[in-house]
Amino acid sequence: MTSQDILQGYSPSEQRRIVEGAYQLGITPDDPTFRMMATLGRYEETIIDLQARMEAMLVLNQIIDGAYGQSLEEIKPLLIALQQTNERGMSLIQSKRTAFLELNPVTVEQFDMLSFLQNNYSRFKPIAQYHSLNLHYETQSSYKHGTQVRGDSISIDRMLCNLVTNAIKYTLAGDIFLRLLNQEDDLVIEIEDTGCGIIAAEQISNIFIPLWRAPNSNLFHQSGMGLGLYIALCVAHAHGLRISVNSVVRQGTKFTIVFSFE
Repeated sequence: MTSQDILQGYSPSEQRRIVEGAYQLGITPDDPTFRMMATLGRYEETIIDLQARMEAMLVLNQIIDGAYGQSLEEIKPLLIALQQTNERGMSLIQSKRTAFLELNPVTVEQFDMLSFLQNNYSRFKPIAQYHSLNLHYETQSSYKHGTQVRGDSISIDRMLCNLVTNAIKYTLAGDIFLRLLNQEDDLVIEIEDTGCGIIAAEQISNIFIPLWRAPNSNLFHQSGMGLGLYIALCVAHAHGLRISVNSVVRQGTKFTIVFSFE
């Protein structure tokens, strides 16, 4: 099967982005992984919907067990998080987009990243607590150019969810930090954990390749397809963001996403 056959059904601009993304990862069109990269776009909304439903069921079970109180006021933040998780999954199913490959101008909007991350923190805090982990949200008292950004909020949410979910999965005990910072003129998101880290420094370049999983991932008995970080990379590239990772074995991993000021 030729690359043209594999990319059939995508627009010319989507085809170009898939080929460019593969080239950046060192993947040629005759590599079996290239076919997975092309087909991934058609199934992304299904993958996300399943994960969203699992997150929602986890929060719901905790509420039923009385883990967060008995009164409406006590459990209201959790109910809001549950509603947001469900809405996120429904938006993806209804849109059936491949926005992680290419931005649709219709879906680009301006939104406040400070409150956006607060919502993510509220949604993932009960999940972290379920795993006996501490999730922290750290911000600054002021930001040089404010905290407004432009982008597809659903795709950016997917990118952040993949990174936070990974941090939870591979941290047996300790802390996870979600930060919104300034680095000179740029707005920066950091997601840092105290987990297992990536087993070897030379393997860091592999983590964004679709289907690749770290050799030590089996030690944590965690299921996964090895697609989460690839999707995160695609979302970052589609938005013109810089994404980087630093990791130390048995100390933890930190992902950094930079929104350049223009």
